Amino acid sequence: MEEFLASQEVPVSEGTVAGIGVPGCSAETNASDTAADETEPADHLFLNALCAVVREQRELVCLSQEELAVKAKLHRTYISDIERGIRNFSVKTLSRIAISLGLPAADLVRLAEERLRANDRGLTESVN
Repeated sequence: MEEFLASQEVPVSEGTVAGIGVPGCSAETNASDTAADETEPADHLFLNALCAVVREQRELVCLSQEELAVKAKLHRTYISDIERGIRNFSVKTLSRIAISLGLPAADLVRLAEERLRANDRGLTESVN
C-alpha cells in the first residue's frame, strides 16, 4: 500500500502548491508572484475578497475562529489561514464554513464579488 501511495504523490516545487504556482499560498515568494507592474491576478484578488468576507461574516455572528472551526469541523489555524488569505480552500470547505455561518455559500461568493466591484470602482474613481 505504501508503494502505491508513494507512486500517487504529486511533486511539489518550491513556492508552489501541488506543483501549481498559487500566489499567497506558500511561505516563499515565486518570481511570478512579484510582477513588474505589481498587479495581482483576478483569481488572487477574488480569493482575498472571499477571505475577508469569511472573517466579516464570522464577526457579524459573534463567533471566534475556534467556534467557527468547531462548527465547520476544521482546525482553528486553518480558519485563521483562510481569513488571512494564505489558504486556497476548496468549495467543500467554503460550503462547511457557509453552513456554520448560517448562510448559503453563494452569499459568501456574492459578497466577495461585490467587494471586488466596489474596489474596482474605488480605483477607477481615484484615477479620474
